[in-house]
Amino acid sequence: MGVEYKHMTFVRGRYRPSAERIARFARALADEGWIASPKTLREKKVPPSRLPKAASRTGAMVHLPGPKWEPAPFAPTAEWLRSQKPHLKLSWPMVDVLEHGWRFPIEPLPYLRKGLSYELEIHWSRHYLDVVSNVEDWPVFSGRCVCGTALALPRKHILAPSFYRTTCPRCGEDPATFESGQLLHRFAIAIDCGKNLPEEGTLPSFDASLRGVRNHFFSAKFTQVGIIC
Repeated sequence: MGVEYKHMTFVRGRYRPSAERIARFARALADEGWIASPKTLREKKVPPSRLPKAASRTGAMVHLPGPKWEPAPFAPTAEWLRSQKPHLKLSWPMVDVLEHGWRFPIEPLPYLRKGLSYELEIHWSRHYLDVVSNVEDWPVFSGRCVCGTALALPRKHILAPSFYRTTCPRCGEDPATFESGQLLHRFAIAIDCGKNLPEEGTLPSFDASLRGVRNHFFSAKFTQVGIIC
């Protein structure tokens, strides 16, 4: 276990791009080399054993309730995206990045160690998600509307993330407008760096080229946060 780092960029509030736009974005990530296709993995001679089991064939995986993952299409279609659950968490693991000549999506580079790896994730949800961190003074959403109504949806698994309504069923307020709801979102792009922590005193950011791909497809204001977990 131990301390791990994830860098996330998200759009606060109800913004949620179409399935078609997500599919085109995933294809652009592959074209730019931020995620690896099955063909690329073969050309780079990446052993399937170096990838999580769920991603060992296609290079991509999708999160299920609890700790489970299953294989996902490397380049998902809009139809496949729409067929998934209300919340979709896609992940493309990239292993031994520097050894294989790939770029790392966070700058400056984190603390270097042999086998520098990352997972690029897309979170796409019908309901609100919060950003949770182990940092002591991290803002915490109360889970309630200003009128007192509980906004959390029932969880089907103890390890499943918490989802919140985008509108209070009692008074109609949007919880993302509350001070405690400042990190609520329905769409995010995250880089899971694992134990590759940022150097002390640095303020990491998405690589400029990756930001360019993101901004080409999504005309929205993004917020970025570094998550310690």
